[in-house]
Amino acid sequence: MDIYTEGVAIMIIGMGVVLITLAVLAAFTGLLERVFRPREDRPLTASNGDLGDGLPAEAHDAAQGFEDMALMAVAIHLIQKQRQQTYTPLARVSEQWKLVGRFKSLRR
Repeated sequence: MDIYTEGVAIMIIGMGVVLITLAVLAAFTGLLERVFRPREDRPLTASNGDLGDGLPAEAHDAAQGFEDMALMAVAIHLIQKQRQQTYTPLARVSEQWKLVGRFKSLRR
């Protein structure tokens, strides 16, 4: 074999190793994404009437109070979750990069 044929063979083997490694890494990251993907929020399907079904008349009033507390707790949770996701812009943008540039230009 001459030197060019050996060079081409080494190049093909090297590129094959690189491509196989990238394929294995892509498969591994896809597997990790499926395993650790956050679960989607599912909407509640129970209605208010479902919570008090099958209870005696005395316990129905207590269940109604519990339903009201549960609804308030869910509402508070949703409000807090919405507040955490809202973007609040900065009141004043820092101009420190200007000061650093000015300082560097004066040091020269």
